Amino acid sequence: MEPKAKGDVMKNETQASNRRGRFILTAGLLLGTITIGLIMKLQAADGTHISGWSRASSGVVSLQARADRTAVLQGDDGNVRLELILTAAEVEGRRVSVPTDLLVILDRSGSMQGEKLEQGRAAIRELIRQLGAKDRFALVTYSYEAELTIALERATQAAKTSWESQLQEIYADGGTNMSHGLDVAYETLGHARDELRASRIILISDGLANHGDASEQGLIQRAARFSQREQVLSAVGVGLDFNEFLMSKLADAGTGNYYFVEQTSGLAKVFANEFNASRNTVASAVSVTLAPGPRVEVVDVAGYPLERKDGRVTFRPGTLFSGQERRVWVTYRVPTSSIAEFELGAITVDYRSGGERYAVALEDSAQVACVYNEESYFAGVDKEAWERSVVEESYGRLREVVARAVSEGRRDEAKAEINAYRQQQERMNEKLKSTLVEQNLVEVEELEAQVDDSFQGADQALKRNRFSKTNQADALKMRRSGSKN
Repeated sequence: MEPKAKGDVMKNETQASNRRGRFILTAGLLLGTITIGLIMKLQAADGTHISGWSRASSGVVSLQARADRTAVLQGDDGNVRLELILTAAEVEGRRVSVPTDLLVILDRSGSMQGEKLEQGRAAIRELIRQLGAKDRFALVTYSYEAELTIALERATQAAKTSWESQLQEIYADGGTNMSHGLDVAYETLGHARDELRASRIILISDGLANHGDASEQGLIQRAARFSQREQVLSAVGVGLDFNEFLMSKLADAGTGNYYFVEQTSGLAKVFANEFNASRNTVASAVSVTLAPGPRVEVVDVAGYPLERKDGRVTFRPGTLFSGQERRVWVTYRVPTSSIAEFELGAITVDYRSGGERYAVALEDSAQVACVYNEESYFAGVDKEAWERSVVEESYGRLREVVARAVSEGRRDEAKAEINAYRQQQERMNEKLKSTLVEQNLVEVEELEAQVDDSFQGADQALKRNRFSKTNQADALKMRRSGSKN
C-alpha cells in the first residue's frame, strides 16, 4: 500500500480538526442551553419559585421561605442559604394573657456581693410588681449549694409583700454550683406542671461554674430537660467573668434566649422581656424539621443545635408570642461536581397552641441548578435575598467565630477568618454591586481594627473579654432576628 501524499495528510487533519471544533461548539451550546433551561425552569416553577417566597400556614402560625440563589457554580462550595420566617398571628391582648409560672435561678456566689446583688434584688422586685394574680413565681438561689428561697406560689398581694422581705435576706457568699440550681428549679416546676400555663425559667450567673457538676455536657443536659417538658429556659450572663459560649448553649438547650448584661442594672429589662413573651405565648414547643433532597446536606441553621435522624434535621426555636416574627437562615450544601438539578427538600413546623398540636408544611421542594459558567450562576442569584444573607447570617457567623478566637487569644486565626470573609464577599459583590454589602465590608475593617486593639495595652485581657462577649451576643441577634421582640 502506497503512503499517502503529504497534502492528503494535511487535508485529512484539517477536516478532523474542523469536526472536533464543531463538536466542541455544539457541545458547549447544548450545555449552555441545558443550563439556561434549568434556570428558566426554576424561575417559572409556580408556588416554589425559590427566588420568591413560598408560603404556608396552619392555625396561628405561618411559614415563609426564600433562597438567596437558584444556582450554584460547578466546583464551588455549593452553599445555598434559605431564609425561613415564622410568624405568629396577632391575637387580641385579653385573649392571650397566658397564666405564667416564672422561676428565677439567681447566682448568689461571693462575686455577686455588694451592688451586683442589690441591683439583682431590685430587678426581681420590679418583676414581681408586674405579675398578675393568676401568675406564679419562685426563686432558686445558688452558691456552694442551691435552695428554694421562694416557693412557687400565686402572685397575690399578700405573697408579693412576703417575697419583698424574703429578698432582703439573700446574701452573697461561696462558689458557683449552677448544676444544683438547675436541679432544684427542675424539681420545683415538675411538681406543679400544668399544660395550660406557660413556664419560663431565667438562669442568672456572673461567673464560672466551679462546684457540683461543672461539666459543659452535664449543664447542657440539665437545661435540655426543661424543653422536654415544654418549659423554656433563658440564660443571662452578668459582667465579664462568665463563660458566654456555655451560657448561650444552655439557652439553646432550653429553647430560650441568651442575654449579656455587663451591669446587673440591665436585669430588669431582661425580666420584663421574658415575662411579656411568656404571657403572650400563642405557640409553644415549636420545632422545625428539614427533609433535604437526595445528596443535599443541611450544614447550619443560625447556630441552633441540630438533631439528625433518618435523613431529617430538626431544630427547636422555642415559643412564639402574639404577633412575633422570627427569621433564621438555613445553610444547605448541594453537590457541585457535575451539571445537575437538586431539590432542597420539604420543611415542616410543628407546634402546640391551646392544648392542640398543629403542623405547617412547605411540601413542594425548592430546586437549585449546578451550572458551569459564572454568567448562569450570577443570573440565578436573588440580589435582595443574597445581600441580607450576607449582612445577617454570614457576617453574624463571622463575628461568632472571631469572638471565640479572640477569647482564646488566637489573633492570627481571627484575622484569617476576617480576610477569607472579605475576599469572598468582594468577589461576589464585584458582580452584584450591593451597597448594603459595601457598607458591610467597611464594618469588617472596623471589626479587624477592634481585634488588633484587643491584643494591645496593659488592659488587653479585659478588652478581649469584652470584645468576645459583645460580639458573640450581637452575632446571635443578627442570625436570629426577632427572637426577643
